[in-house]
Amino acid sequence: MFIKELEGNYQNFGFNYWLMISVTVILISFIISKKEFFKQFRYEKWLRYTAAVALLMGLISEQVWNLYNGNYNWGASLPLSLCSVSAFLSVWTLIRKSKFTFDILFFTGIGGAFLALLHADIKYDFPHITFINFYEKHIIVTLVPIYMMAVHSFLPSFRSYRRMLISLLLLLPFVTIIDLITEGNYWFIMRPEIGPNILHFLWEPPLKIIGVVVIMSGYFYLQLKVWLLLYDRNMAPQSKRSHKKII
Repeated sequence: MFIKELEGNYQNFGFNYWLMISVTVILISFIISKKEFFKQFRYEKWLRYTAAVALLMGLISEQVWNLYNGNYNWGASLPLSLCSVSAFLSVWTLIRKSKFTFDILFFTGIGGAFLALLHADIKYDFPHITFINFYEKHIIVTLVPIYMMAVHSFLPSFRSYRRMLISLLLLLPFVTIIDLITEGNYWFIMRPEIGPNILHFLWEPPLKIIGVVVIMSGYFYLQLKVWLLLYDRNMAPQSKRSHKKII
């Protein structure tokens, strides 16, 4: 579980990859289909608290693992990735049922964490602790906004989009400074991740930050438009089938 020599044995699109993707899809379907059960569940609050504690323990164990192996890298090990920020937002959303953090998490959780699941950036396969931490964090972060929508009737809107965008833009200078100080690459501001992706076609830093913001804004805006379309057609009451009702 903690053996460093196993590094490099994980492969995307292998058996465990598809197993975790399947588990995620099954859990999403379960939450949506059983939402009335969760609404009436006597210990629903403690279910949310348990998920929040699991996320916190995963974040802490990530730090402990890097320190334990003597390979703590200030430019990569700090919990500053967008998915780690989303994990903290998930904890607050689960405990406080905060609409403010949900508005951000709808985009960074569903649009960010699930995308990370599709291309897992890890080196160790199951049952290594990093494999468990990665999938626990990203699956829960993906599920939390879906759960809050299904069970607690939270709805994203264009106001949510503005709130998310302003919040991330306020965080961006801080993350950029950390990248410069640590020579890191949090939020892929300094260089694109390994593998083919659109970030390879952007300018060099610091102009690259503009491209990252534009891509992020467009991607999350498209996510919202798709959601609004699906909601209007399939979930909204007949009398409220208009985007204006949830803006």
